[in-house]
Amino acid sequence: MLIFHHQISFIELVQFIEAHGIKMQAKFQGSRRTEVKNLSQFFSAVGNTLMSNLAYLFLKENDEDRTVGINTGHIQTLDYNLETADKEFVIQRGYNATKAFLQYYVVQNTQTKKKPRQ
Repeated sequence: MLIFHHQISFIELVQFIEAHGIKMQAKFQGSRRTEVKNLSQFFSAVGNTLMSNLAYLFLKENDEDRTVGINTGHIQTLDYNLETADKEFVIQRGYNATKAFLQYYVVQNTQTKKKPRQ
């Protein structure tokens, strides 16, 4: 349901788009089809699916204002044995996302302070 307060939240936008058949969550979170060749890969895929959907289910409308979204590209939530280059990639992505988030936060929350009357 859209809440009309002259602004559309990110969650409202995603819900609207997904209701019309476009899987934004997959694009936004980097989810994709995973080929499963053995039992270990199956459980890993199920774990990734659960983690993605749990995060999506518990995300509330006001959470996006205080949540840093990090696009980890090809790195999945349950990938524990990463090569050094992959670790550096994720760290750089996290750094860039956090920096952008804080810059946006400062712009959105900076208020001009009025000088007290004398």
